[in-house]
Amino acid sequence: MALTVAQWLKQAGEQLQAYDSARLDADLLVCHVLACDRSALYAHPEKALSNNQLTALNALLQRRVQGEPIAYLVEQREFWSLPFRVNKDVLVPRPETELMIELAAKHLSQLPDDETLHVIDAGTGSGAIAVALCVEWKNQNQSALSITASDKSQRALTLAKHNAHTHCPGAIEFVHSDWFAAFADNTFDLVLSNPPYLAAQDPHLKGNNLAFEPVDALVSGKDGLDAIRLIIAQAIRVAKPGAWVVLEHGATQGDQVLQLMHDSDYTHVQTHQDFAGLDRMATGYCPKY
Repeated sequence: MALTVAQWLKQAGEQLQAYDSARLDADLLVCHVLACDRSALYAHPEKALSNNQLTALNALLQRRVQGEPIAYLVEQREFWSLPFRVNKDVLVPRPETELMIELAAKHLSQLPDDETLHVIDAGTGSGAIAVALCVEWKNQNQSALSITASDKSQRALTLAKHNAHTHCPGAIEFVHSDWFAAFADNTFDLVLSNPPYLAAQDPHLKGNNLAFEPVDALVSGKDGLDAIRLIIAQAIRVAKPGAWVVLEHGATQGDQVLQLMHDSDYTHVQTHQDFAGLDRMATGYCPKY
């Protein structure tokens, strides 16, 4: 006898009880396989699952039980209230990173808008930051904004281009580059980056979720600050004099990142906390030389 949606959800919930999001995860798996929204699950809980649907659901469920992020299983994650396609080539966008969009919009609004403003999202991954900023700026402002998104991974760029085409077609330039290597001096009014910032031996890497995400996008040297050091040093070259730099960092790295920015002669350096009250972003004003 075929299982109904309600019966499968009950069984899946029991297998996922170790996760706080057990019911949501189970719902999302069914929505993914049945190509429906959550309201349909509650409207028709008696719907019988076909053998093919049941096979697909059970395979996905076992991957989730083993710790694989739900975003990879359903190939989607919401960021800035927008759906983004994700896969194992990129990090899963985190809610705390949305703070970068707020800070970017704030600093851009303080710049003269008599000509096009130029922004780079270095290490764009899924393109979530660049795309969300593009959509937000278009909705809230009339001034022109030119956004460039770079990544050293061609696979990540392919995915980011797909997401940009979905939400802001033709509005973002994508460049294959290892951080700022492909860019000329004095190009950008705002530099954004969410680089890898975990130390090589960080215990979080052994947790279920991170174990499935690309290591190169997570780990940055012995202390986790190699990429941040490089970005802080090189941003001054590609940024216009007086540009802002916004960096995401680990929750315990705030003081170190601020010191690195001070050492490179940034001014107006500041730490910003995420919704959980943890140090999450650093901003600094590039020296005018």
